[in-house]
Amino acid sequence: MAWTTVSAFARRFGIGRCPLRRPWGRLEAVLTGAALVAALMAVPVAAATGTAAHQQAMREAAEQETTGFQTVAVLTADAVPKVATTPAGTTVRGPVLVEATWRTAGGQQREGYVVAEAGTVQGTEVSVWLDENGDPSEPPLSAGQSVSSAVALSLRWLVVAETLIIGGWWMIRSVLVLLRVHAWGTEWAHVEPRWSREMGFR
Repeated sequence: MAWTTVSAFARRFGIGRCPLRRPWGRLEAVLTGAALVAALMAVPVAAATGTAAHQQAMREAAEQETTGFQTVAVLTADAVPKVATTPAGTTVRGPVLVEATWRTAGGQQREGYVVAEAGTVQGTEVSVWLDENGDPSEPPLSAGQSVSSAVALSLRWLVVAETLIIGGWWMIRSVLVLLRVHAWGTEWAHVEPRWSREMGFR
């Protein structure tokens, strides 16, 4: 029963041998097989893409940890909230840039802007990550963040690849169906008069 179902599914999409299949049908079977192979191959490629991204992120994080360091900055102004209202009427408050001072690894005092939570008052110490030049920068990704980013990249890559493969297969198959219908119509135009005479309809 299961084999019959698989065979019917294969015939539905032009896979398998059929002595009555025309060239258009054989071409469709080849394209269907190629699309299936491509769809299956996209899975390990997506995994490899995510793995490469994870390894690259970990190398960059290790380099950041070697050249930069974490310290504290003292706010020299209040972190004034920037309020935004969404179309749904929800009020959103997020981190803001605020003036602050900090010291570099060499003890030099610097002034500039750091990220602080809205509403933080002047004089508050906030944690900042400094790069090799002593300027505030994004902290290195943790192992968990790197894995999450790599998984998200793999899934996005896989979705895009599968969409392109399936969409391309469907478009080509639709064109082949139109060509097959046109070929059948042309052949019927030649066969129908003789068939009608033989069957006594004319």
